[in-house]
Amino acid sequence: MRKLSKIILEESNMDPHTYNWVRKASRGIIIKGDKVLMVYSSSFDDYTFPGGGVKRGETYQKALYRELGEEVGGIGIKIVEAFGQTLEVRKSFRHEGEQYRQISKYFICTIRRYGNQDLEEREEYHGVVPTWITPQEALDHNKKVMGNEMHQQRGAKTTIIRENIVLQQLIDEGIVK
Repeated sequence: MRKLSKIILEESNMDPHTYNWVRKASRGIIIKGDKVLMVYSSSFDDYTFPGGGVKRGETYQKALYRELGEEVGGIGIKIVEAFGQTLEVRKSFRHEGEQYRQISKYFICTIRRYGNQDLEEREEYHGVVPTWITPQEALDHNKKVMGNEMHQQRGAKTTIIRENIVLQQLIDEGIVK
């Protein structure tokens, strides 16, 4: 799968080859007209692609089906094609002094219909809401908020950078205006 950027480091002085574990994530790009389906978080005030961690025993594809069902209520999900991947080295939320490498694979998908969300407690707390928005609007908004306190917390700095890279790629390649 093609790389969408260089390794994204949470801190510029981090060694990209030193990490305690690897986290795999799968994310969906769902397009309708000139908009993409993002999840808006009221806590973070940002837009991210729906998706999340790959659990033990899951493939990236199985994880994506599960995550799209949970976060956007997706029913009849079909992966059309692989779009690309990003690599991040982030500080651990839970383990002080540890860092991990995150591989996020993005897939262009279709969803036949939408039902109810089935959010995890953390997602409910963060106010995750599916939102159709143009990539440029999401990108502009994310750029405005990326310096705020929520995005400067340990383990959270690279999320919005990663999502902005993918949004920009969609615009640059003319996939979505």
